[in-house]
Amino acid sequence: MRVPFGLPSPRCARLIARTELRRRRRRLSDNTRRLIGIGIGVLFGGLYVLGLVVRAYFFGTALRAGDGGAIVAFVRTGIGSAVVLGTAFVTYWTIVGRGSLDEPAALLTARPYYDVAAGVLLAEYLQALLIAGLPIVAIAAAFALGAASPLSFLAVSCTLLVVLACVLCMGYAIGVGAKNVAARSRFVARYKTVLWVLAFGVYLVVIFGVSGGVGRSLVGSVVGVFGATPLGWLVDLALVAAPGLNPDSVRVFLAAGSLAVALPVALAAAIVLSGWLWYVDPVAPDRSGRERSAPKTGVAEGVLSGAVPRPTLAVATKSWRRALRAPLNLQYVLFPLFFAYIPLQGIVESGTVPPSAPVVIAIYGAWTTGAAFTLNPFGDEGAVFPLTLAASITGRRFANGLVLAGVALGAPLTAVATLAVGLLSPLGTIRAIAAGALGGVLCVGAAAMAVGIGAAYPKFERSRLSRNRRAVVPSLSAFALYSVALPLACLPGAVVQSDFVVRFLAGSVGTSGAFVALLGPVATAVLVAVGAGLGYRRAVRGFEGYTL
Repeated sequence: MRVPFGLPSPRCARLIARTELRRRRRRLSDNTRRLIGIGIGVLFGGLYVLGLVVRAYFFGTALRAGDGGAIVAFVRTGIGSAVVLGTAFVTYWTIVGRGSLDEPAALLTARPYYDVAAGVLLAEYLQALLIAGLPIVAIAAAFALGAASPLSFLAVSCTLLVVLACVLCMGYAIGVGAKNVAARSRFVARYKTVLWVLAFGVYLVVIFGVSGGVGRSLVGSVVGVFGATPLGWLVDLALVAAPGLNPDSVRVFLAAGSLAVALPVALAAAIVLSGWLWYVDPVAPDRSGRERSAPKTGVAEGVLSGAVPRPTLAVATKSWRRALRAPLNLQYVLFPLFFAYIPLQGIVESGTVPPSAPVVIAIYGAWTTGAAFTLNPFGDEGAVFPLTLAASITGRRFANGLVLAGVALGAPLTAVATLAVGLLSPLGTIRAIAAGALGGVLCVGAAAMAVGIGAAYPKFERSRLSRNRRAVVPSLSAFALYSVALPLACLPGAVVQSDFVVRFLAGSVGTSGAFVALLGPVATAVLVAVGAGLGYRRAVRGFEGYTL
């Protein structure tokens, strides 16, 4: 399909951008969960930016003293890596949350697509400035202050602002291009979940390859090459007015030329690809030309069909199928992994597994098992919840089915992962086996605890996961209470994994260290069992006594 192209109207682009930003502000003000996440991100991001500002000041001071030449090569590599990773992040964000319009029929009928696309890109850039504008200005000002060069402030800030626009346009163009492929390819549309998992695996390899340092891995070696390309020469352009350096005119010219070419090309590509996406009729991956007489029975269903009552298995099967059809609805269970970056980086760099790793994996596996299927038992039923209440199923079997949905998958995986990491750690074989068994038991208790907390704080309203995706997710109260209650219950068993804590407690109480080491897991098991019993009873009574 041929889509005509024309020069966007600046006036229409500004109007569309202003309207788009107003809509985003309203959606954000209505989403308490996202506001809390943004607040946490601003807190940690502000500390990171503060470190960059301090480094920029001392870098400028070193250049003024004539000692910063050796740092320039490192900064070139860092800027090149930031451009690549930033483009990858914008690409991901475009695929999952951007590239689509809220009211496509109204916008594309009133104005040509290139006006609309230009307005959307302008809104994206203005939103990016709200996040990165102040850090860019602060870094440029700190560097200029340290270098005692006012012109450096203009050079650094202008270069970084133009680089931000290039990264945004390139990432947006790649993301919209990927969405075009998914909209036109039946194969990609059908297996996009598998492709996303593979892409996430590649992302982890890249991140940990970079964290290992340049020269420690193939990825690190590739990153080291960035400094010798126009991506790294952007530093020479930004430092053209800095004292103590003799800028290479060839590098400065190539860097400026690369920006002058990349920005309009990426902008035009993003606009054209947006038009192709908005006017396409997406393929339907499930239309294979054959009608299925009955859904296929999964492996878990076949294994459990003879050992579990049919109503209980039906509830569990419904949860599994819903997760397979919409896996992004469970993306919140991956949030704790972002806090695991620094510990995993230390394990990769040192090559040793600390004794606390099996305990952390057991607790995270139990938390995930409970959060995946049981943290919103009533809200997950959606529009069929009245039919579920009217069906011939008891509250006990309903709760059993939800607990089974999480435990059947989470308990074996958690036990095996905890055992494997325990064998690699200094715990020893016996303690590793005990940790693996405790991880499996914690999964059962966590699921029963979560189903009660979710029944006490249900949520039926849909939340916006991205621009074009809404889903019912657990309420903020249930999520917070569960995320606090389970770690507190696991705390006694976790702290006794430290020999120092065991010796301190044994000396304070006047007993043996072996008794303290045994008492911790026993206390955790008792607390989790009490929480599981209370949660299970609350879910059963809540289901049987629920009134519409």
